[in-house]
Amino acid sequence: MPTGRRPFPPLINYQGKLLASNGLPVSTESSPALESYDRAVDGLLAWDRQALDLFRAATACDPGLALGHAGASVCLFLEERFDEAIASAKVARAAAATQTDRERRHGCVRGSASGRWRRNTYPG
Repeated sequence: MPTGRRPFPPLINYQGKLLASNGLPVSTESSPALESYDRAVDGLLAWDRQALDLFRAATACDPGLALGHAGASVCLFLEERFDEAIASAKVARAAAATQTDRERRHGCVRGSASGRWRRNTYPG
């Protein structure tokens, strides 16, 4: 079933920024990081257990890729690995400080770094 997302690669450059498959610029200069990130997002949306490994591959290529760390945080949260999810979200938040306003405002970057997920989801 078509998803409306572009196939992997080619990667498009817009005003010095690579574009994710959703057409939005992402703060990375690493094509392999962006390709892994795009695959990870698709995997997460399809409930593919490889999504976490793909987000981690993206951040291995570019440790400053805030959205990659945020995506890993979401995967870890879904696996109920809360301490790891919070740690990954904190890295995402720190990395996003130097990135675009859209990336800084991304819900995964903002909402999870404080540990709010854990407190709101499970008592204690």
